[in-house]
Amino acid sequence: MNILYGWFAWIAEQTLAASMVILAVLFIQYTLRRFLSARVRYLLWLLVIARLLLPAVPDSPLSMFHILGSGGQFLTSVMDKAPDHRGSAGEDQVHLPGEKVKTAYPANNTAADIEGQTGNMPVEGGAEAVNRSTAQTVNYPLWMKIGTVIWLLGAVFMLLNGLLYIRRMQRERRRLRRVNAPEVLQVVLAARRQFGIKKAIPVYTGGSANNPYLSGLMRPWIFVPEQALRELEASRLRHILAHELAHYKRRDMLWNLLGSIAATLHWFNPLMWLAIRRMKIDREVACDAYVLEVLGEEEAIEYGLTLVEFLKRLSRVRERRGHLYFSNPQQKQQIRKRISMIQSFRKGSYRFSATAVVLVALFSMVTLTGASGEAADSAATGTKANPAGKLTGSVPGEESAEPASEQEEPKESLLDMDVQQTEYVTRHHLFKPMNIKVAKDGYQVTVKGFMADRNLLFIFYTASVDGGRSLFFDKSSHSIEWIIRDAVTGKVINGQTDPRSTVSRPEKNMESTTARIQFNPPLMNPSSKIKVQFRLRSVAASGAKAQDAPILQAAFDVGASYWKQEEHTIQSKETLDVDGHKLRVKLQLTPLTTIVTFYSDEPVFKNTEFKKAFHEKYGSPMQWWSKTETGDYTQQTRSTSITYTDYEMNMLAETYFLMDKPQALRLDFVKKPPVLKESIAPESSYQMNFDTTGLNQS
Repeated sequence: MNILYGWFAWIAEQTLAASMVILAVLFIQYTLRRFLSARVRYLLWLLVIARLLLPAVPDSPLSMFHILGSGGQFLTSVMDKAPDHRGSAGEDQVHLPGEKVKTAYPANNTAADIEGQTGNMPVEGGAEAVNRSTAQTVNYPLWMKIGTVIWLLGAVFMLLNGLLYIRRMQRERRRLRRVNAPEVLQVVLAARRQFGIKKAIPVYTGGSANNPYLSGLMRPWIFVPEQALRELEASRLRHILAHELAHYKRRDMLWNLLGSIAATLHWFNPLMWLAIRRMKIDREVACDAYVLEVLGEEEAIEYGLTLVEFLKRLSRVRERRGHLYFSNPQQKQQIRKRISMIQSFRKGSYRFSATAVVLVALFSMVTLTGASGEAADSAATGTKANPAGKLTGSVPGEESAEPASEQEEPKESLLDMDVQQTEYVTRHHLFKPMNIKVAKDGYQVTVKGFMADRNLLFIFYTASVDGGRSLFFDKSSHSIEWIIRDAVTGKVINGQTDPRSTVSRPEKNMESTTARIQFNPPLMNPSSKIKVQFRLRSVAASGAKAQDAPILQAAFDVGASYWKQEEHTIQSKETLDVDGHKLRVKLQLTPLTTIVTFYSDEPVFKNTEFKKAFHEKYGSPMQWWSKTETGDYTQQTRSTSITYTDYEMNMLAETYFLMDKPQALRLDFVKKPPVLKESIAPESSYQMNFDTTGLNQS
């Protein structure tokens, strides 16, 4: 269901953005009503349909959505109002210098305690192990869930209604007769030649309908009432056929279908229905203008008389969806506009003028784009971008600019990583240094760099506060929170998280801090630009109540080439046997992480007794070792987390060996890890070896 909640959040963001575009179109059409041609008026509505349906739009400093502060805040507000939940998907961890790194494993030697207990053991860098499940997902608020259900029911009703209508129209067509009269076919052929249409479009008659229309997207056909074929002279019939062929030439059937899709997805938005109604009126007026452009200005009076004659004959016509009619007497506003346009038509008015091209291009740039990261950050946090694209902070009342200087890659240990790991990320260019400062109301965050793969994102930063306050941390309160979003599309990548720190006293500055954010599920289409929202908390020297800082946002480029990283999959030949159940094992290796999956064709992992038997026989997967060229094994694991589904157990570990081409890997299982950090490393209860000489590219 969380997928549906996410879809509804996206739909809500899109409908909010499109509503602003609709209001902008109505404003432009009203203020420039004497200058806009029928074709331009209709084209503006097509931009609304595009905005309603586009899954993503590029960022632009010209976007009209800068007035909201950013391109899409609906989902962010949803996440902000969601109830707090520990151990959720994408949970990140704050690591201060010397702080313990968190890792997950079954505790107390029993599988029954796997998902609820905590134990400790030393890992590299003095890390403390804490059980933490990442199998949960973001907890959406109740109103969001109710809204999703209502939206889904409405969308399904609209979809089924549309499908039933198509089926009904198909049955009705089978009852019609194809027109084969030579005099009618000659008129059709002549009209097709005038519009440059090579495709044969059949004409049908019969049935109860008494208004001509065009139907069929892939196999178009025209309906003309029997009475019209009998009574109308050839010139009047030519006007009718020309109008329907103009709809075909302008691809109005396609836009009509896209409008129906938009109505299905955004049925709850009244502005969308207003837009579709106005679009239909402008479509018919634009179609008339195209007909007169092809037939000639001298045909305007006769064409108008044909329209009026049909109004007299068909005063009780009811419009059907999906058809493009020649006339509809129930749409009085449409008729007035069409007649007014016909009376004032001048040859060449259908063509785009240079002014119209510029207007449509500019309107596209401000409506079919999102708020760019730099501008959005400036609107929300008071930051501004320098020429190099880096963000610099500004505190109310003063401005500051950070020079765009290239930074050297680190020579010493990278924050709380050891020298060996620092050399690994530096050697393979995984660490990207930067100096992005964002500040507001006395709070400041400086992003010093990042590194990432499809499973983990590391952000290295410092934080400080002035005004006699100190950053405050305790075991129960929020200290730092992040919302990681795609700065191009505005979509939240990992949702809101709740990391905690164990610093016992307030500190004015927080130096050399690392945020480790796990992506769950892994990123499939990584963004070339990432936006991070920081939330700090501080307390005054007097010990007053803790205060939440305003949101500080920083956006930075990742680059598409950065994500072209080496990835491998290894299928182990070894299987594990637990109570007669065979478990297969596979590895997924990325530059900074290793995921080992124990899986079965049966839902064995939902059985607590099975997990207990697994632990009693093998222990818990705990430590990764890589074999170097010298033949020695080196411990590689920094932190791990274990999650379960009914059919598999996944262990994700932060590792630093893939790009060094290890000769072999070893995974150690441990039955009883020591509780104290100072204890000696536990003896492994089982070892699995993996041959890495023939890695399979995934």
